[in-house]
Amino acid sequence: MGRLFLVRHGQASALSGDYDQLSTLGREQSRLLASHFDRFEIVPDRVLVGPRRRHAQTHDETLSALHTRDRWPTPEPVQELDEHHAVQLVVHLGPTLHAREDELGTLARAAYGGETGDIKRAMGRLFAHVIPAWVRGELSHPEVEPFQDFKARVSRFIESARAFEGTTVAFTSGGAISAAVAEAQGLDDERTLDVMWHLLNASITELVVRDRKITLASLNATPHLAEPRLLTHI
Repeated sequence: MGRLFLVRHGQASALSGDYDQLSTLGREQSRLLASHFDRFEIVPDRVLVGPRRRHAQTHDETLSALHTRDRWPTPEPVQELDEHHAVQLVVHLGPTLHAREDELGTLARAAYGGETGDIKRAMGRLFAHVIPAWVRGELSHPEVEPFQDFKARVSRFIESARAFEGTTVAFTSGGAISAAVAEAQGLDDERTLDVMWHLLNASITELVVRDRKITLASLNATPHLAEPRLLTHI
């Protein structure tokens, strides 16, 4: 039997000029992850880390607070655990989105044009419309990985997980976790997005492998985040 714990990174630094690093709160959330692994005596046979800095920082903060840190293996980098590239899509399509006369154009101008004082909320509304359109194939850019390629990448990771007997802890992002859950549960793209929107920072999702069949054991668990201020989504 194999157990795969998928850890979403702690809160990132949205609107700071460099999203791909943990905020102060994100570092705190990541250290609290250690209490979960210590409490349930989870000592992995391997540790995997996605390619983003926020993935590595979440791992490092968790490791620093673990009572069992001396027993954790050296982390292995895994490119397949990268997040989807919807952020890059918005960056590349920015001028085109601004010029649109539909709802996407209105949302893009609000997010980038200073038409609202709440930029974070405006960006959230923009992404909530861009990502489904991207998933449906209505938005694309030649320099951005298509959604179906992203799903195939995560599927390759899940296929490799089927062959591993033991306990794996993998640090990654919400999109990759939702795609992994979709692979295990046979979810369509719309339901995959439903999962993604609800995943919390520093949450833990567990998949169990028996006879190469993957089953969802728990989703979006946050018993280690005991205060409302610790429950974030970005």
